[in-house]
Amino acid sequence: MDDTNSDQRGNAPHRRDRAQHECRVPVREPTPDGDAVEIYTLRGMTEAIAARFHAEDYPEGDPLWETTGTVAEVITALLELPAHGTPSAPTLARPASSSLWVPGAR
Repeated sequence: MDDTNSDQRGNAPHRRDRAQHECRVPVREPTPDGDAVEIYTLRGMTEAIAARFHAEDYPEGDPLWETTGTVAEVITALLELPAHGTPSAPTLARPASSSLWVPGAR
């Protein structure tokens, strides 16, 4: 059985890792200032991580923004994150934390 699925809007595929019970979902956000990719990884109800990248930096580059916490905390932070390209959105990439694992990164 194939563990890769794409949504009906054509967003990037997400992977379910049965061994670690993780779900990683990259989402592309087109804006006038260039595309951004937001990812979130859920490892359980108490362990999640999310990040935003410039599309051209994904998956090898450093994130513009990153957070970790419970699923509720991470999803709340992601929803509160200003839209990419708006004045209050993060614009400078910074080194990723050691807990950030990005699909496709080497």
